[in-house]
Amino acid sequence: MLRSASLNIINALGIEGGCNVQYALDTSSLRYYVIEVNPRVSRSSALASKATGYPIAKVATRIAIGYTLDEILNGVTGKNYACFEPTLDYVVVKFPRWPFDKFTEADNRIGTRMKATGEVMSNAPTFEAALLKAVRSLETGQFALEYGYGRLSDYDVEERLYAANNERMFAIAEALRRGIPQALICNITKIDPWFITKLANIVAEEKHIQSAHFDAWTKETMLKTK
Repeated sequence: MLRSASLNIINALGIEGGCNVQYALDTSSLRYYVIEVNPRVSRSSALASKATGYPIAKVATRIAIGYTLDEILNGVTGKNYACFEPTLDYVVVKFPRWPFDKFTEADNRIGTRMKATGEVMSNAPTFEAALLKAVRSLETGQFALEYGYGRLSDYDVEERLYAANNERMFAIAEALRRGIPQALICNITKIDPWFITKLANIVAEEKHIQSAHFDAWTKETMLKTK
């Protein structure tokens, strides 16, 4: 749906070359709103190129001087032409780096305004692994979905779910540890159940590791957990 909408917007505006479209999506009604259209190669384009192996900037440059997609050879694969879209057998996560650890009095609510000062990118065979890689790459001292919520009551943890801020994902993980139903978390946060399920998988693996006897672990078990 959003892909088709993006192509329609780009065709209507007559854009040739690099472009990205940002949306806000209402998952309950599937209504979407266009936040902005960037008819240029941007920082996000560099991340997308790394994630997919598709040389966006190089292709955009050649389009600018008159080449068409079926005339531009993919310099990464050396086989396909630029009119072929890349296919992936891995998951890529782009995770924002928030500055609120340095600007402690700043408003940490997240909306459509740009507040991130950077981002990290990670890839792995599964979403769960890619997400945890991204968290470790933020250089904030966090290595898992922990945020010091262990001292809070169940009521306080549930209240944290209502706040759309940089701590929300960690509040969701803590809520799952407390046994708060996934359906309730989805209803409060309005986050798609697919993502809540993936966070629940991470929490379940945490519990498995904590309860397991390390001496009984095999090489295969360690590789699976990793």
